Amino acid sequence: MSDSTELTTFTGWAATSAGAPLQRYSYDPGPLGGEEVEVAVEYCGVCRRSSTFP
Repeated sequence: MSDSTELTTFTGWAATSAGAPLQRYSYDPGPLGGEEVEVAVEYCGVCRRSSTFP
């Protein structure tokens, strides 16, 4: 894992309230807490159904 202190912003799609449409959403998760772990993702695929997002 990384010992880097660089800031990371996550961007994805989210409904920010019940019934709201999906919209692009970015956030800074902050430092890891005592009960959290960092996971390195080596491969990622796109589900066929996900390809219909705007």
